[in-house]
Amino acid sequence: MAKVLIPLDDTVVVCLGEEKRVVQITCKSERPNDIGTITTYYLVRHEISELILRLAMAHMRSPISSPLRIEADLYSIQASGLSLDSADLEADNEFTVKEDSDFGERRGGIEAPGSSFTLPGRAAWRYLDRCPLEVGNSLTEWHRRLPATKPMVSSNQRATTNKRLTAWEDIRFPTSLSGDGTDAMNTDCDYSSAYVKLYTDSDLTGYGMTFTIGRGNDIVCKAIEELAKRLIGKDVEEIFANMGNTWDYLSSDSQLRWIGPEKGVIHIALGAVDNALWDMYARSRNKPLWKLVVDMTPEEIVNATAFRYITDAITREEALAMLKEKAATRAEREAKVRELGYPAYVTSAGWLGYSDEKVARLTREAVEAGFNHFKMKVGADRDSDLRRGKIIRSIIDDPQYLPPGLKPRDPNGPDLVGKNAGPTGSVLMIDANQVWDVPQAIEYVKSLAEIKPWFIEEPTAPDDILGHAAIRKALKPYDIGVATGEHAHNRMVFKQLLQAEAIDVCQIDSCRLAGVSEVLSVLLMAAKFGVPVCPHAGGVGLCEYVIHLSLIDYIAVSGTMERNVLEFVDHLHEHFLYPCSINKNGRYNVPSNAKEGYSIEMHESSIAEYEFPNGSYWKSVRGANTAA
Repeated sequence: MAKVLIPLDDTVVVCLGEEKRVVQITCKSERPNDIGTITTYYLVRHEISELILRLAMAHMRSPISSPLRIEADLYSIQASGLSLDSADLEADNEFTVKEDSDFGERRGGIEAPGSSFTLPGRAAWRYLDRCPLEVGNSLTEWHRRLPATKPMVSSNQRATTNKRLTAWEDIRFPTSLSGDGTDAMNTDCDYSSAYVKLYTDSDLTGYGMTFTIGRGNDIVCKAIEELAKRLIGKDVEEIFANMGNTWDYLSSDSQLRWIGPEKGVIHIALGAVDNALWDMYARSRNKPLWKLVVDMTPEEIVNATAFRYITDAITREEALAMLKEKAATRAEREAKVRELGYPAYVTSAGWLGYSDEKVARLTREAVEAGFNHFKMKVGADRDSDLRRGKIIRSIIDDPQYLPPGLKPRDPNGPDLVGKNAGPTGSVLMIDANQVWDVPQAIEYVKSLAEIKPWFIEEPTAPDDILGHAAIRKALKPYDIGVATGEHAHNRMVFKQLLQAEAIDVCQIDSCRLAGVSEVLSVLLMAAKFGVPVCPHAGGVGLCEYVIHLSLIDYIAVSGTMERNVLEFVDHLHEHFLYPCSINKNGRYNVPSNAKEGYSIEMHESSIAEYEFPNGSYWKSVRGANTAA
């Protein structure tokens, strides 16, 4: 009899019968107060027991959870037909759950006897060769890399989050090879996505992600897995009925909260899960995410918002009054932004790793594309920054580079006043990505006053509230503002930045904040304090995300896009089923596909190529060298 020892917190021994027709999984706990040895048999009339073993493991609810959870979740499966041979694997085969009476009550009756799922045909098992059955493999790896089978059908007609609720991928793109994304702090970015799918017992699926720049993405994936377990078995309509309560529930696990609280890896992982829930919610209503939210009543938006710890800045009652004031004119603003698009600025020309020639070429291309707000990275070398800034200014301020038929804009118009716009109405911003101490920031930015930036973004540590306030005060005589928020941990940091009058521009990040529910709280606070929201979007998937958030802000919350601009970076959009797009006037088009939800679903081909470390790119020689 072959045996495989699988490393878990507890001993798990997998035995294959000599005839390779019976699979037995034994879970033994050595912890005090646990109930001892639990055994479940997976009875399958099948000659390819290894394949069925993987299927059985994939359908354990929480393969790496506590022994009591494992005990409560094991169940038997049996082939619904007669013995299958290799040829039968070409087609789909259905399997049936058989309840064990001893465990049914503990599982809460989520799967009734007779409920079923499908083993996909051979073509669907694209990960099969990556999962050898050998000593040292963990259930975590098998669970993560198996393709999704057809979700289980519940006896309850309402959709519940399924036993196999979470699948996740570590997706990394080798942007460090081209210099894309480089700045004074982050010199070797490999734009990455901790990507999550939430399944239900219907065809409804939710997609979410959070953004990193390479190493550590796997740690975020693990945190996503831990958080998503809290959703197993929940009724999705009950989740959707009050997304604020759902957010509170997901953020309140005391043991996971301890490694935050509400910051760091656990918080951005929560953002991926919450974003996936909102994506699922929007898909269930056949609306893009922004449209789902702006069609809500003011009361529903307030109920969807995370208010804990910020009621000294904005109360639920104040938020409700603000939303009601804007509600009557939502339709007018929606029609306007559908016609014009949402204002955007471009960062693609200003990465620190680009040559002067590339900066000039990309700046000219951006002007030709209709953009009139431009951002460049600074902080590595003062002379280089000044030189690059003058190159950009020489192009964006010269009418000869404007697209045919486009006239210079009034630098003193309501959308440009106070932005240091040049003679064509073009605006330059600079971004230091936290590289300076407070005194350094003040002196360095003063020395760049010649290129007339609208603001300096992230001049110092992102949670130094008083430091940002000091920098803003010192730069005010130079008409240079301060922007930050890309790395603000949570709504409380934004609350303090606004209360301390430390920023001129509020830069939310769709993934650094823990999803839509927390973003709503920051949008409401910024609107109350009269600070424009210009979201960060310099990363994979972020442009797809944040156009939804800016539309929510304009249509339902602040009611203005006059001084707002949304970052656009022209990288990696081809990997998404519903990529964002820019119109001829340098503005975001409004997402309009009823199926796209939060617009973050990736092509399966992109996942197969860039999943780390086993995607085809990372297995290649070039990919291996990059990873090294």
